[in-house]
Amino acid sequence: QFVLLNVSATDGLYTSYTRVKISILPANLHNPYFEQLVYEVKVNENQLAGRLVTTAKAKDDDFGKYGRVTYKIVSDEMRDIFDVDAETGEITTKTMLDREARRNFEILLMATDGGGRVGFATIRVAVGDENEFSPQFLNSEYHAVIHGNLTKNIVFLRVKAIDLDENQNVAVRYAIYDSENKGVKDVFGINEHNGGIYLKFDADRFENQMFQFFVRAHDSGLPELHSDVPVNVYVMASSETPPLFENKDRNWSIMENAA
Repeated sequence: QFVLLNVSATDGLYTSYTRVKISILPANLHNPYFEQLVYEVKVNENQLAGRLVTTAKAKDDDFGKYGRVTYKIVSDEMRDIFDVDAETGEITTKTMLDREARRNFEILLMATDGGGRVGFATIRVAVGDENEFSPQFLNSEYHAVIHGNLTKNIVFLRVKAIDLDENQNVAVRYAIYDSENKGVKDVFGINEHNGGIYLKFDADRFENQMFQFFVRAHDSGLPELHSDVPVNVYVMASSETPPLFENKDRNWSIMENAA
């Protein structure tokens, strides 16, 4: 920060010496700059306020007060949601984030040195999904009537459940749920991926019987969530003829402002 000079003056016969101290004052020659121009981070939803988002560090090639950097979030909107430590650059949440309300945030962070020079970085925050929702079946219950001559491994009914979460949390798998161990799993099987229900044995031995059981849909989140739906299957005699609709599917359209 300083230089010492020894200076001498002579008249050819006599010599005098003195020491000169030169202090080097800092000059503000450089802007602060961040290690990255863009930071991509992820924070899970429903975390308590004060959750660390990331730390964004800036450097300044000056020294002294001009080399000291402070941090500030530029946007008033983002300052209501996030906070930054002015000395360390640590960014934390000020509120609980909800992915269903907003999935992404973009924070413009400013670094300022002692002389007023500034540098900027962008922090993009993706809100991660928490497993909040159980799978929901499209129908509240399912009914099927099958002939006694139905062969095994033929899908006669398909159940469907959806999950309102995101990413891996929406992957639904199905299983026959027999809480009382009535042996339903020995009679019926289900495709765990598409919900197709089938018989494990030919149906003729079960004619005129009603089976009532549950199908469970569970997601792939942590913790795992599930829901159950009742299924009723009646096995009628092969000689019986049930009523049949002329068309299996009918599609109609109606205006939303119709009376």
